Amino acid sequence: MYSGFMTASFVDYMEQNAYQQAVRSYCLPERKSGRIAMPELFDSIAGSETGAIIASSLVIKNQSTDPEAVAAQPNEHFADDVKTWFHDNTDSLYSNEHVAGWLKFIIGLVFSLVLSAIFYKIAAMHWNDPAYDENLTDLKTLISLEKKINKNKATDEQKEQRQNCKDCIHKRLTEQDEEGDKKVKHMKKSNLARFTKAYVKLDGE
Repeated sequence: MYSGFMTASFVDYMEQNAYQQAVRSYCLPERKSGRIAMPELFDSIAGSETGAIIASSLVIKNQSTDPEAVAAQPNEHFADDVKTWFHDNTDSLYSNEHVAGWLKFIIGLVFSLVLSAIFYKIAAMHWNDPAYDENLTDLKTLISLEKKINKNKATDEQKEQRQNCKDCIHKRLTEQDEEGDKKVKHMKKSNLARFTKAYVKLDGE
């Protein structure tokens, strides 16, 4: 608002000063308005944002049907009219409403949660290894069976199940990726390291 009002005030000064100079130096006939319109001084007038409002207001042609009135004042509005317009319409055009702090916090929190969920889904789609959960389940079962065997409480069926778990884990961890996906290979190496560490610790008990 302030930049528009200041610009309009400066143009208002230019209109009055140009008129005074024209009357003294170029014998311009006196005008009731005491101003020279900007379209009389410049071939093109332009602006951006508030400047566009000022420029468009200054180039509106005089709507009077009196030829003498049009000759004396070719434009409908001077910068003084624009200043008055800015003063009267500032509150409706340039409101400065502040968002409450608690509302900003809630919006930021919701935005962060949504983005986190999206990134999590994307990461899960690209990096999830289906064999990981299966190996983890077998490893938990294997640990449970080893504890029973160490306490001499395991049955023959449980001992056989223990060996089957070992075989399944070894098979999955040693499988080669047929499609050659580097990300899958990376995950297999990572899982292999974790399961091997747990498995070696298990065998050493």
